[in-house]
Amino acid sequence: PSRGRSARPAAGNLFDVMAGAGGRGNLERVSASADGRFVFAGLPAGSYTLAVEAPGYLDSLSSAVLPGSAATSVVIREGQAVARATIRLWKQGVLTGVVQDEAAEPVVGARVTAFRRVISRFGVLSYQSSRSAATDDRGIYRLAGLPPGDYVVAIPQKQSTVAGAAADTMMRGLMSGQMPVGELASFGRGGASPMDPRAVRVGEWRLASENVQSPAGTADGRLLAYRTAFYPRDTSLAEATLVTLRSGEERSGVDFSIEPVITGRVTGAVTGPDGAVGAIDVRLVPADSDRRVTGPAALDVASGRTGADGRFTLL
Repeated sequence: PSRGRSARPAAGNLFDVMAGAGGRGNLERVSASADGRFVFAGLPAGSYTLAVEAPGYLDSLSSAVLPGSAATSVVIREGQAVARATIRLWKQGVLTGVVQDEAAEPVVGARVTAFRRVISRFGVLSYQSSRSAATDDRGIYRLAGLPPGDYVVAIPQKQSTVAGAAADTMMRGLMSGQMPVGELASFGRGGASPMDPRAVRVGEWRLASENVQSPAGTADGRLLAYRTAFYPRDTSLAEATLVTLRSGEERSGVDFSIEPVITGRVTGAVTGPDGAVGAIDVRLVPADSDRRVTGPAALDVASGRTGADGRFTLL
């Protein structure tokens, strides 16, 4: 067939196959037939990498990182008539469940994340954030497009603290249209936004729960918050139960029940050779020496930012 056309009649076909020539910067694309066959014609000699995209499947380059898989490449020699290649695809999997609070009521808008267990070629174990989804008005979430593998499923919860005076200054600047350049970004790096409608004033601080909104405090003034929850009822990554997902599997019943806990606070100061260091982000991270989670602050407990005097508070 001519380039860009199907090798056979492809009624109902959804598979697109691409061949990229290494170092040449060009790309050929054809559609596979209903039985999965494809042909590229008129290719010059060279080394090619084949890739496949199809709805409901992982693309073949992503599949190549799974155990027992490898990227598919073909070398075409001068005058060679046919070079055959077989590309193995993996179907996407789904995890779904329900999130309820301490009163057995559905939690709306809770962000649930699947962390895939990965062992590098050097034997290093890590957990990589794969997919996140928010619960609907029934407390139901659905994590789709997952490759087969072992997962830890969690509801990450972080408490972010910023100085109330600084947040007030920013709000006045926003209202007047005179916000200093870069000011909003500086707060964003600290993890809390003074514009977050969930943020509450606690003395001289503003506190935001960066997932499920914290409930009201106790009668004696102590703060309550939801902690990071791991399926089914674990509280740390080291104890979390692995959920195994097969190719194309839709696994339901990955449910959570969360409840608030009484919180504490951490205070301190950051100093350098010349004294106090202000405007520095501070993160409180679980001490987990056996396992690591890759990604940007995926499972931090709290975050904050130092003031001009170098001091910080994490509520």
